[in-house]
Amino acid sequence: MSGRKNPSHKKGGISGSNSVRAGDSAPAVFSQKAASKKAAVSPASGNQPPKKEGWLRRSLKNEHMQTFLLSFAIVIGMLIYFFLTAKAVPMQTAVIEEPLVQVANVSVLPGEGYIYVVRTQDGAEVVGYKASKKASCPGVFVEAYSESAGAEGHCISTDGRAIGEPAPSNMSSTNSTFLLFAPWMLAAHDGWKWSIRTEVREGNFGTVGSEEMVFSARSSTWGGRDALLVMASVQNQTIAMFFVDGETRVLLYMESGGMNATLVEAPFYPKKNETGKE
Repeated sequence: MSGRKNPSHKKGGISGSNSVRAGDSAPAVFSQKAASKKAAVSPASGNQPPKKEGWLRRSLKNEHMQTFLLSFAIVIGMLIYFFLTAKAVPMQTAVIEEPLVQVANVSVLPGEGYIYVVRTQDGAEVVGYKASKKASCPGVFVEAYSESAGAEGHCISTDGRAIGEPAPSNMSSTNSTFLLFAPWMLAAHDGWKWSIRTEVREGNFGTVGSEEMVFSARSSTWGGRDALLVMASVQNQTIAMFFVDGETRVLLYMESGGMNATLVEAPFYPKKNETGKE
């Protein structure tokens, strides 16, 4: 057997079951057919079918579509600029109170002392108030003290407000927690009603939310003394209860949420001896 290779293994030949023997004319015929097929699809022949354009290319050639896309790009650009440069609209809270008509004056006198026991879920704490007279105070000077807050003094006028301290509302005499009395306690009486409305305002949108707290009072007693029972409610739900002394207008008892405060020592309460008995 000679070392010549089978002509079918040459480049351009046919392998496998279609291989031919030497002397056959099939390769020449195949070459002619392939050449004619190649010429049929060659660009030079002019017989190539035109390529179909995609929908995006056809749309971009449309004048109306070009105008729409340009307008859309401008709008998107304006929105991006707005969100990158716009400032946050500030939220404001306004407290609107009904006018108060005072029917009693502060009756706390220099030398008097009052002690409350305040109870919360965390335990109990003693809060005391001591009244005195100071030349620099045209009213009565009241010093408040407790273990957690320490001591601080306030000059209280006859209308129940701390002189020189802008109170946030008639709910409190001072800017800090002050249990002894408040301006609204000097206006309460049997059948009295008073309301505070809190409004949330946002920029040019005006009021976006509001809530009203209503106070109502009726005659009652506490610890054997004439008192006013004052209920504070929001949406007809009671959120706080106060007993205010009918004579001195100081707070006798209050509770709200998980907290309550009870007056345990006052000038009008019977004195206790060393054994703790009255």
